[in-house]
Amino acid sequence: MELKLACVMDVTVLLMLFKFQQLSSFILICPKPVFEMKPTGGVGGGFGQTGFSETERKRIDANLRKPLGPEYLATRAGPGGAKLSYIEGHRVISLAQEIFGFDGWSHSIVQTDIDFVDTARDGTAYSIGVSTIVRVTLKDGTSHEDVGYGYIENAKSKGMAFEKAKKESVTDGIKRALKSFGNALGNCVYDKRILMNIGKERKWKTLETNLII
Repeated sequence: MELKLACVMDVTVLLMLFKFQQLSSFILICPKPVFEMKPTGGVGGGFGQTGFSETERKRIDANLRKPLGPEYLATRAGPGGAKLSYIEGHRVISLAQEIFGFDGWSHSIVQTDIDFVDTARDGTAYSIGVSTIVRVTLKDGTSHEDVGYGYIENAKSKGMAFEKAKKESVTDGIKRALKSFGNALGNCVYDKRILMNIGKERKWKTLETNLII
């Protein structure tokens, strides 16, 4: 049997030569691989395909289960004069960096909708509402998404109104998506028992501060 060497980059050409019996048998020699296999999972894959190690997973799981202390939460007035606890955007992002690592998570905007644009009769003020769906993805592919909302009333310019409302909706969307991962990223503020304990801690801290002063 005649043995020939075939050095080609196009596999289609090689198959045609073989079909028309130009090569009865061959050894394929290529300076480059015809295709490159990419990793599809495990620790060495690309973002969204890189698994956490067992040690990392246990640490992350333990941290996510922890409720936040009062120093991480802010309060604002709610309906009927009630105080509502919430976590600020910059704090929850910092916590996500600490828990997942700076390269362990990312966020993306899935969809943005302009809910309303109202202009004052004299054209000197603008009110805008924007909703944005944000997806947070971990390096192993785990993801959560939620909708955030931002609005502004009586802004002096339309550009300023859109900038503030859009940024606020994205930040709110990140916060709401992150809370789905666990207590440490904001989900604890929806647990009344945890909030009661946080309220007690705040009172004790205030008392301690007053005594020290």
